[in-house]
Amino acid sequence: MPLTQNHTLYHIWVSLSILLIASMIACSSDNGSHTQPVTIEHVIVQKKLQAIRASATVTPSVDFALETSNDIRIEEILIQNNDRVSIGDALFRVTELNTAETIATLQKELKMQRNSLEKYTYIYHNKDRLLDEEFINQELYDSLEKKMIDDEEKITQLNQRIKNIESQLDSTIIYAPKSGRIMDITHNVLDTIKKNTIIGRIIQMNPLHIHFQLESYEAKSIEMNMPINVRILDLPDEISLGHIDFIGNALNHNQRFHVIARINNPHKSIKSGMKAKVEFTGKHAQRIFLISKDALLKENRRFYVFTVKNGIAHKVRIIPQRTRGAFIEIAKGLNENDIVVKKGHEQLTQGSMVDIWSD
Repeated sequence: MPLTQNHTLYHIWVSLSILLIASMIACSSDNGSHTQPVTIEHVIVQKKLQAIRASATVTPSVDFALETSNDIRIEEILIQNNDRVSIGDALFRVTELNTAETIATLQKELKMQRNSLEKYTYIYHNKDRLLDEEFINQELYDSLEKKMIDDEEKITQLNQRIKNIESQLDSTIIYAPKSGRIMDITHNVLDTIKKNTIIGRIIQMNPLHIHFQLESYEAKSIEMNMPINVRILDLPDEISLGHIDFIGNALNHNQRFHVIARINNPHKSIKSGMKAKVEFTGKHAQRIFLISKDALLKENRRFYVFTVKNGIAHKVRIIPQRTRGAFIEIAKGLNENDIVVKKGHEQLTQGSMVDIWSD
C-alpha cells in the first residue's frame, strides 16, 4: 500500500477518535447537568368549614355479655330470649360449684398477707437497730411504711371479698346488670357451666350506636354531642339525626380515630349490622390547600405531587379531597409555601433537576 494512503488512513482514524472522545465528554457533561422543563404553581391556601362524610356500621347501644364468674350449675332459667329486662331483674337461679374452694384460697392469701404485715411491723419498730446492725439496708428502711400500708389495704380487700362470697352462699340468683333485651340463651336447666362462660347477652336497640372512623386531620372538626346526619343504606329514604357519643383518643394503624354516634330507633326498623353513611359540617374552619388537578400523580392507589425547592424536584404523598372545577382540595401532605409542578412531572423522579418554564 502506498505511503500517502497509509498516512491518509491514519489521519482519518485520529479524527474519528477525537470526535468519539469529544462526543463522550459532551454526553457525560449533558447527563450531569440535564434539567427537565416544568411548569409550576404556588399552593393556594384557604380556610373553610369542612363537609365530612364517612362510612359507618350500626350496632346496639348496649351489648353486655352475661359471663359466669365461677363454675355453676343452672337450677332455673327465669327469662326467655327476647324478653325485656330492667336492671336488677332475676335472670337465673344457679348453684356455685367452687365457692368453698374459692373461700379457702382467699383465706390462704389472707394468712400470708397478715404474716407479711406482722413481719414489716416488727422491722418498723426496730428499724434503727436493724439498720445499724446491717440486718436491713437503707432501701428497705425507707420503704417500710409503704409496705405496711400496702399490706393493710390488701388485707382489707381480701376480708371484703371473703365476706361478699359468704353472704352470697344462700343467694344463688344472677341479676340483670343492664336494661335491655335478652338474647343468646343456649343453656338448659341442670347444665354445668365453667367459669368465664357467656350464658346470655343483654342488648339495647334503641338508641343505636353508629361506628365510623375519621382521618387524623379531621380531629378538630368534631365535638361531643354535636349533631350529624345518618343515612342507612338499606333505608335510603330515611335520614336520622344522630349525636356524637364517643371520640377515640388514639389513632389506629391507618392513622384514623374511632367515633361513635347515637341515633333513636323507636320502630326497631334499623338493625344491628346495617351499613350507613354519616355526614356533617365540621365545627371549626380548617386550612385547605388548592392545586391544579393536572398536578396529581396516581401510583398504586396513592396520590403524589412533585414540589420544587432550590431547583430540585421532591416527590410528596398527598391526600386529595374534593374537586373544585380545575382545582382539587388537598387535605394532607402540603405546606403553605410549597411550589408544585403543574406540567412536566411525568418525566420527573425524586431529586430531578428542573428548568422552570412559563405556562
